[in-house]
Amino acid sequence: MQNDLTEEQNNLKQHGEKITLELDNCDIKENNYYEDITSKGLALIDIDAYTEKYIVQTVIVYNHTRNGVTEKFVSQTFSLDTVTLESHILSNDIVLYVDTFDRSKYFFDFNPIQ
Repeated sequence: MQNDLTEEQNNLKQHGEKITLELDNCDIKENNYYEDITSKGLALIDIDAYTEKYIVQTVIVYNHTRNGVTEKFVSQTFSLDTVTLESHILSNDIVLYVDTFDRSKYFFDFNPIQ
Protein backbone atom coordinates (compact mmCIF):
# COMPACT_ATOMS: atom_id res chain seq x y z
CA MET A 1 0.00 0.00 0.00
CA GLN A 2 3.04 2.26 0.18
CA ASN A 3 2.51 3.32 -3.47
CA ASP A 4 -1.06 4.48 -2.75
CA LEU A 5 0.01 7.06 -0.16
CA THR A 6 0.18 10.78 -0.84
CA GLU A 7 3.40 12.72 -0.43
CA GLU A 8 2.12 14.16 2.87
CA GLN A 9 1.23 10.69 4.16
CA ASN A 10 4.66 9.33 3.22
CA ASN A 11 6.24 12.28 5.02
CA LEU A 12 4.15 11.60 8.14
CA LYS A 13 5.10 7.95 7.97
CA GLN A 14 8.82 8.79 7.81
CA HIS A 15 8.97 11.72 10.24
CA GLY A 16 5.79 11.68 12.32
CA GLU A 17 4.90 10.00 15.57
CA LYS A 18 3.87 6.37 15.08
CA ILE A 19 1.03 5.34 17.37
CA THR A 20 0.02 1.70 17.68
CA LEU A 21 -3.71 1.63 18.37
CA GLU A 22 -5.04 0.15 21.60
CA LEU A 23 -8.55 -1.22 21.26
CA ASP A 24 -9.53 0.18 24.68
CA ASN A 25 -8.90 3.71 23.36
CA CYS A 26 -10.93 3.15 20.17
CA ASP A 27 -14.57 4.07 19.73
CA ILE A 28 -15.78 2.47 16.52
CA LYS A 29 -18.78 4.13 14.89
CA GLU A 30 -20.89 2.44 12.22
CA ASN A 31 -22.97 4.16 9.57
CA ASN A 32 -24.42 1.38 7.45
CA TYR A 33 -27.15 2.02 4.92
CA TYR A 34 -28.92 0.70 1.84
CA GLU A 35 -28.24 2.26 -1.54
CA ASP A 36 -30.80 2.03 -4.34
CA ILE A 37 -29.35 0.81 -7.61
CA THR A 38 -31.28 1.29 -10.84
CA SER A 39 -30.58 -0.76 -13.93
CA LYS A 40 -32.34 -0.19 -17.23
CA GLY A 41 -34.34 -3.01 -18.73
CA LEU A 42 -34.18 -4.23 -22.29
CA ALA A 43 -34.69 -1.70 -25.07
CA LEU A 44 -38.00 -3.33 -26.04
CA ILE A 45 -39.34 -3.03 -22.50
CA ASP A 46 -39.02 0.32 -20.81
CA ILE A 47 -38.88 -0.91 -17.24
CA ASP A 48 -36.29 0.04 -14.64
CA ALA A 49 -35.13 -2.63 -12.21
CA TYR A 50 -34.40 -1.48 -8.67
CA THR A 51 -32.19 -3.33 -6.26
CA GLU A 52 -30.66 -2.40 -2.95
CA LYS A 53 -27.02 -2.71 -2.00
CA TYR A 54 -26.01 -2.76 1.66
CA ILE A 55 -23.13 -0.35 2.32
CA VAL A 56 -20.99 -0.96 5.40
CA GLN A 57 -18.88 1.89 6.72
CA THR A 58 -17.10 2.41 9.99
CA VAL A 59 -14.74 4.98 11.44
CA ILE A 60 -12.37 4.88 14.38
CA VAL A 61 -12.44 7.64 16.96
CA TYR A 62 -9.12 7.23 18.75
CA ASN A 63 -8.33 8.92 22.07
CA HIS A 64 -4.60 9.25 22.72
CA THR A 65 -3.13 10.70 25.90
CA ARG A 66 0.11 12.62 25.40
CA ASN A 67 1.79 14.70 28.12
CA GLY A 68 -1.37 14.51 30.23
CA VAL A 69 -3.58 15.83 27.41
CA THR A 70 -6.08 13.62 25.59
CA GLU A 71 -6.13 14.04 21.82
CA LYS A 72 -8.95 12.81 19.59
CA PHE A 73 -8.28 11.47 16.09
CA VAL A 74 -11.01 10.43 13.65
CA SER A 75 -10.10 7.99 10.89
CA GLN A 76 -11.17 7.82 7.30
CA THR A 77 -14.13 5.56 6.47
CA PHE A 78 -13.47 1.83 6.32
CA SER A 79 -15.71 -0.56 4.35
CA LEU A 80 -15.55 -3.08 7.18
CA ASP A 81 -17.93 -4.12 9.94
CA THR A 82 -17.04 -3.42 13.57
CA VAL A 83 -15.86 -6.95 14.39
CA THR A 84 -13.54 -7.10 11.37
CA LEU A 85 -12.17 -3.64 12.09
CA GLU A 86 -11.51 -4.59 15.72
CA SER A 87 -9.60 -7.69 14.60
CA HIS A 88 -7.42 -5.51 12.33
CA ILE A 89 -6.72 -3.17 15.25
CA LEU A 90 -5.76 -6.12 17.47
CA SER A 91 -3.47 -7.42 14.69
CA ASN A 92 -1.78 -4.00 14.44
CA ASP A 93 -2.86 -3.68 10.80
CA ILE A 94 -3.90 -0.07 11.44
CA VAL A 95 -1.32 2.46 12.63
CA LEU A 96 -1.85 6.15 13.36
CA TYR A 97 0.82 8.60 12.17
CA VAL A 98 0.73 12.14 13.59
CA ASP A 99 2.81 15.21 12.79
CA THR A 100 4.86 15.98 15.89
CA PHE A 101 4.53 19.76 15.43
CA ASP A 102 1.02 20.10 13.94
CA ARG A 103 -1.24 17.54 15.61
CA SER A 104 -4.07 18.31 13.16
CA LYS A 105 -2.06 16.51 10.46
CA TYR A 106 -2.45 12.77 10.79
CA PHE A 107 -3.64 9.65 9.02
CA PHE A 108 -4.58 6.08 9.83
CA ASP A 109 -2.46 3.71 7.74
CA PHE A 110 -4.35 0.49 7.01
CA ASN A 111 -2.01 -2.21 5.83
CA PRO A 112 -3.58 -5.65 6.36
CA ILE A 113 -1.19 -8.59 6.44
CA GLN A 114 -2.29 -11.11 3.87
